[in-house]
Amino acid sequence: MNTTTLTLYLYAGGVSLSLSAVLFWLAHVRPGTQLLRSCAYAILMLSVGFVVAGYGPSFPLWATVIGTNLVLLGAGTIFYSGVVAFVEQRQMRVDWVGAGLLACSAVAFWYWGLVEPNGVYRAVVFSLANAVIGARTAYQLLRADNAQRRSTPGLVLVALFGALTVWMLARAGFLLFDGVPPAPIRGSNPTTWITVFWYILLTTAMALCVVWAEFSQPSDRRSEGSRAAHPGLRFIQELQRKLLLLWTMVVMMVLAGIGEAGVYYTQTYAMEQTRLVRAAELTAEALANQTKQVMTQIDTILYVVGHYYLSNRSVDKTEHFIRALPFDKTVIENFYLISPSGEIVISHDPAIKGVSVIDRDYYQFLKSSGTDTIFIGSSELGRVTQQFNFRVARRINNPDGSFAGVVLATVRPESFSRYYEKLAQGAQSTAAVVGILDRKIRARSPALPPDRWQTPLESPLWALLEQSPAGSYTNTSPVDNIARIYAYKKVDDLPLVVATGFSESDIASGVYERLRTIAIGALGIIAVVLTLASLLTIEIRRRAEQGRFLSMLSHELKTPLSTIAMTMGSNHIPDATKLRVGRSIDSMNAVIDRCLQSDRLAHGRVEVTEGVCDVVAIAADVRAACSAPQRVAIDASDIGPVRTDQQLFSVILSNLVDNALKYGSPDRQVHLVCESASQRGAPGVQVTVSNSVGMTGVPDPRQVFRKYYRAPGAQGKVGSGLGLYIAAGFASKLGGKLSYTPLLEQVQFTLWIPA
Repeated sequence: MNTTTLTLYLYAGGVSLSLSAVLFWLAHVRPGTQLLRSCAYAILMLSVGFVVAGYGPSFPLWATVIGTNLVLLGAGTIFYSGVVAFVEQRQMRVDWVGAGLLACSAVAFWYWGLVEPNGVYRAVVFSLANAVIGARTAYQLLRADNAQRRSTPGLVLVALFGALTVWMLARAGFLLFDGVPPAPIRGSNPTTWITVFWYILLTTAMALCVVWAEFSQPSDRRSEGSRAAHPGLRFIQELQRKLLLLWTMVVMMVLAGIGEAGVYYTQTYAMEQTRLVRAAELTAEALANQTKQVMTQIDTILYVVGHYYLSNRSVDKTEHFIRALPFDKTVIENFYLISPSGEIVISHDPAIKGVSVIDRDYYQFLKSSGTDTIFIGSSELGRVTQQFNFRVARRINNPDGSFAGVVLATVRPESFSRYYEKLAQGAQSTAAVVGILDRKIRARSPALPPDRWQTPLESPLWALLEQSPAGSYTNTSPVDNIARIYAYKKVDDLPLVVATGFSESDIASGVYERLRTIAIGALGIIAVVLTLASLLTIEIRRRAEQGRFLSMLSHELKTPLSTIAMTMGSNHIPDATKLRVGRSIDSMNAVIDRCLQSDRLAHGRVEVTEGVCDVVAIAADVRAACSAPQRVAIDASDIGPVRTDQQLFSVILSNLVDNALKYGSPDRQVHLVCESASQRGAPGVQVTVSNSVGMTGVPDPRQVFRKYYRAPGAQGKVGSGLGLYIAAGFASKLGGKLSYTPLLEQVQFTLWIPA
């Protein structure tokens, strides 16, 4: 298994391990959560399975071909047991059907893993077993959805397991009918980065849905003691639960994002490495062709100069001939003619004519070779130019074959470096032209230190060159101690080889260039998610403080108001005063109650408890409890009992009646009409509350149900502007609707609720 595949398996295992740790912690925080615990165990088993699969070749054969597959399938059966326990609200039990499926799969894995090795058939068995487990789990979740009416996380989980089932069936069909020949595989079947990418995405989505499903259950279902808790305490516990859910999901999404980023980075790294290897091969081939072309041109000129000298035996004519040659001065520094005795007879510098070069390697080699052959020397420091050049020389033979001298060209190494720099793929990429016979570098980019030109190159290149004229290898450069991947190419029949290489840093730079925009976008998204989560946390805590404050305020105000009411019962206080103070107390109590009701409505803490109710009796109770019962006239037809929440219905009618009494004409009656009515084919009850227009005027139809809205003429009366807002919200909770109908001389509100 290659390094990329191992890395992908480890990423999958690492993300799974992190997710399981989060789920185990949540299961500890919220005891009794069977679904959370089973999901945690399942993802932990997936983590173990992927790690074992990653190191498959290091384990015994049975551990990878049997154990790994059974661990991965066992994870599905454990989660299935948790789903059943969640649906039926009981403790987890052994899934005997799943255990039987694992036993049958184990036999197949043993046979096609050890007896008749066949990786394709093993993959088919695994896919089919996984599809069966996924289908069973989806069915159980559908049962949960039916039992709990509509459950959004349950529906999402059904869709995810349905997708997993279809995926596994499609995979099995593709493997079975694609015609791939069976092949024995020692370890687990290798996977691709796309599979791991979608695995992490799917597993994270399932874990999020499980957390969502568990947290969507009210707290009072888990603890009998919480049912008797104070409403303010229950509210705070609910906010804490929401905070826990929020940050759990944020952490899980960040973990998944890190895992997906790692998978994508690994794949991009492998792609960039493959691209650079190919680029290095092409560069080596181009540099080898360039070297061959330059060497051929130099050799041709040397051959022509040598024959020209033999034809006329004139040093002056030959020197003039050399000066007239149109050679590239940026590549070839100059040409020299050396006599048979080893003295320089032609040179660009007259001062060195007559200098002996019998100690030079090219002279000794060509004089002793006896054949007209080319010699490519190592790079040496010139005695006159004081620059590093390498020599290309040819022997000149007399007609009888005897030694007639040497014609030589000095070549600039930097000419090859300049050509390579145009093709370089990275900041640490390198290229060198190396002699095969002496293993010394002729030219290199970047340039060599002066003391390295005469040092033979130690490299795996020489062993590989004996096997193939082109290829690649990995080595730490003895020049700069940087590890690189090299591509090499022999320069045809010349004793030269070209090697080009790039480092891990060059790969990382290429990956950075590819992923820079994506990484910035991903970090931006993470920053936005964390910012939103922080803002939500602040808002949730603000609401918690608001809830504590309202709870404290209602308690602290209700107590002195009760004391005042009791004091007003004294016979020493005039009746008129008692009446005024009593009305003020009632108004203050009404404001406090409506503030609390509005807070419950705004924060979604209104619970509907349905029961059989008598609408006419509730209307009569509302009239009896209002501030002016004599002004309320009830007109009720024969209405049968309805099933609704009596408390919420009573609050709606009380708010409508109080609103009509407060803002209607004080000398006119308030009419309350109750009758049966249907809307869109659904039977229900309709209650109409109407009053004549008072001094406050007619409310604005566009704002009448808005929070804190009060008509301009109502500012002088005690009120909170919450009554109609609460009435409309409670009506919606009951599945009904409250509407306002502006008339010429009347204000009319119509409430409809289903029967």
